[in-house]
Amino acid sequence: MCQRYNVTLIEDVPYRELRFNGSSLPLVSSFCPEHSMVLRSYSKIATPGIRLGLVTAKAKWIAQLNTVKQVSDLHSSIPMQAVLLDLLQHNEFDQHLAKLRQVYYVRYKALIQQLSIYLQPQCHINTVDGGMFVWLTLPECDVDALAKSALENGVAVVPSSVFYHDRTCQTSALRLNFTNANTESLGVAVERLAAVINN
Repeated sequence: MCQRYNVTLIEDVPYRELRFNGSSLPLVSSFCPEHSMVLRSYSKIATPGIRLGLVTAKAKWIAQLNTVKQVSDLHSSIPMQAVLLDLLQHNEFDQHLAKLRQVYYVRYKALIQQLSIYLQPQCHINTVDGGMFVWLTLPECDVDALAKSALENGVAVVPSSVFYHDRTCQTSALRLNFTNANTESLGVAVERLAAVINN
């Protein structure tokens, strides 16, 4: 369709290197590289505060992006770029990625197990093969109020409403992060979340 209608596909893949199940799938953009722009992030795989990314696209598109970048903040931090280069060239970086995937997989399994215990069958858990998040579909409710109540009970979640342009068409759901807490903390979080949902 991109080729037929001469439109650009923008593919955002910040979690691609965090796949912990199955085999890597081809990028969608690989089917139409002349009509694609791929966005990547290093903050998910190197260190969260680094805030550096990468864009792959036609040279003329990159030139235009460079102009926008220069107007915005001139350029990304040179010391941070040097730190990132050192990290990427380190001979143990691949081991770091493998360990990160393993840690996230353990935490993911712990979250899924706790959600299954406390919130099924009334809620639906969208299982994943990688990344940092799980989508939890809820019975119809005010997800914004629910997220606020969860926060008041010590659990931060992202309500589905923020992902919809037209909030009247939204599905009641929460996005849950499993990477920022150990397995014990995830268990406590699910207990608290279940208490809010079932209240």
